[in-house]
Amino acid sequence: MTQAQKTIIKLLVVLLLSGSMLFMPFEEWGLPINAIQTRVIALFVFAALMWILEVIPIWTTSVMVITLALLGTSNTSLNFLKVDKFDTKEVQAIVADAYGPGANADTVKATQDVVVASLKKAASVTPAVVRNTINTEILKPVTSGKADDATKAQLMAASARVYDGEVSKRIGDLELVNQTQQKSIFATFADPIIILFLGGFFLADAATKYRLDINLARVLLKPFGTNPKYVMLGLMSVTALFSMFMSNTATAAMMLALLTPVLALFKPEDRGRAAFALCIPIGANVGGIGTPIGTPPNAIALKFMQEMGLNITFGKWMLFGVPFVIIMLLVGWLVLVKMFPISQKSLDLAKEMKGKFLTTPKAIIVYVTFIVTILLWVIPKDYHGLDSNSVAIIPIAVFSVTGVITKKDLKSM
Repeated sequence: MTQAQKTIIKLLVVLLLSGSMLFMPFEEWGLPINAIQTRVIALFVFAALMWILEVIPIWTTSVMVITLALLGTSNTSLNFLKVDKFDTKEVQAIVADAYGPGANADTVKATQDVVVASLKKAASVTPAVVRNTINTEILKPVTSGKADDATKAQLMAASARVYDGEVSKRIGDLELVNQTQQKSIFATFADPIIILFLGGFFLADAATKYRLDINLARVLLKPFGTNPKYVMLGLMSVTALFSMFMSNTATAAMMLALLTPVLALFKPEDRGRAAFALCIPIGANVGGIGTPIGTPPNAIALKFMQEMGLNITFGKWMLFGVPFVIIMLLVGWLVLVKMFPISQKSLDLAKEMKGKFLTTPKAIIVYVTFIVTILLWVIPKDYHGLDSNSVAIIPIAVFSVTGVITKKDLKSM
């Protein structure tokens, strides 16, 4: 039996045993375990078996465990894996019973809506949190001084029912499910913003390793023709595009390496050589504005905005940043064309870039992961449930487990 066959058998055993945990009748055994707790048990069994059998390197198993915890048990998990924290109808009924018969229907409905929305946003839902949230909303007219004496008496009676009697008992009996907080999972690894950057580094390193960057550059430059002025615009655009997802410095170094043999085609007195040499760093610097991972200051700014309560997603950042990139690229291009007139009549840069897309299994993994990650970053969180930090860990896990990125590559990062 070959090593590959042994690995496959080990993996099947791990998946079978850990997957069976999801279907165990814990409740029949007297263990009141909810869906999230069941997933945590399955994940624990998966991790233990993977570490014991060493199906993949131990460090990659750790990355995989953190990723699965984020995608399947955290408050920022995939939408179809999220569970309801509480029974919405029961909470609404409790609010109505707290007000008692004869209460204004519109007031009851408004309180129900606010209470449900507040509880859904809460990091952790407990009977005490439910009780305090309902009480706070019921007493708002009293605390704001907007209630007359009769209304105040009714609301105080409703508040008393929340803390005593049948209503209080029903709050205590609510079945509540809490998912792990994303920050607590990331705390075992690194700050979420660091993960966002690390995901970008993994994508950039994999793209360079499997020549995705060079092949994409060749394809993207073809539409710009052979007129040197428009080839330079294409070069700036491609550099800016790469710089949105790769380090500015790495992008500039890569593109200048591709451009070096092309510069030899210019005559010594042709000032276009300077224009082409300068267009790369300009494109790289400008492109870094376009995404949160384009350059470190972006991530720092994003973190401070998140701490201030400003929900700036990857897509929202791009909606604001990309128009700036386009405008500044055009301005930079016009300045270069004006300051450094190009004498060269024709330049086929795409032809100078040799090579073709690799079709090896690992290269295909890189292509698919790159596309999926970018799409998840750009598509609003409402559609899939993952924020940009959680999305960033997907390429880290996929490339680590499949061997696209090795321990040596990680050390170099």
